[in-house]
Amino acid sequence: MPRKLLQFNSETDNIKITATHIKSADDVSLNIESVNNINITSSNINLTPSDLSLNVPLKVPAITVSGESLEDFIINVAGNVNIAVENSGNILQTDISNVPNIWITPANYNKDISLSSFNSSVKIEFKVNYIASPEANQFISFRVTRGSNPDISIVFQDCSLGTDVGATLRSIYYGNFIDTLVPESNPVTYTLHYKLHCPPGDNIDTSFGILGGVNNRNYIYLHELYKA
Repeated sequence: MPRKLLQFNSETDNIKITATHIKSADDVSLNIESVNNINITSSNINLTPSDLSLNVPLKVPAITVSGESLEDFIINVAGNVNIAVENSGNILQTDISNVPNIWITPANYNKDISLSSFNSSVKIEFKVNYIASPEANQFISFRVTRGSNPDISIVFQDCSLGTDVGATLRSIYYGNFIDTLVPESNPVTYTLHYKLHCPPGDNIDTSFGILGGVNNRNYIYLHELYKA
């Protein structure tokens, strides 16, 4: 079949294609070019490429992901934007303790992301349900680190959450941060830690910390903010 180039040069030129499948020849690429906007209107758009590259910004009003887990979702937009999420695919569980004044690393509260460019930043979000101490002057702190032993750096922390009047508090911790000091190594690992604060000479009689499981859906969200 001969190859043809269709060009439309006036404001009134239009083309309408009615088809269920548009495919290029096996040995060539299918290119769609426009100096202005390309508008696609559909109630449901499915993209299933091995590599999708766009040289213009892509505006998507909503992305719906079916199923219980979004493990590694990659969109290529004028480069690569990597999103890594850990949630119900590996349900993040409850982790409570009565050990005071040390940083505790709960199991599985970490996630890796492989970056497309070492000039990129990483948007970090940790959503964690927690229970604070029912005892007075006992608090909980959260910290997120980058890397793994022995090369660990503190990215951000929020300290002394809870109440000082001895009342049980259940709440949700949202840790949001943009990490602009990403090292030149792949993958990059981010890990959550927590600390139970207790005054000197006192003890923690009632364990507290992270609430997880199917009734307290915690998650980790890492998003590469691409920069070439």
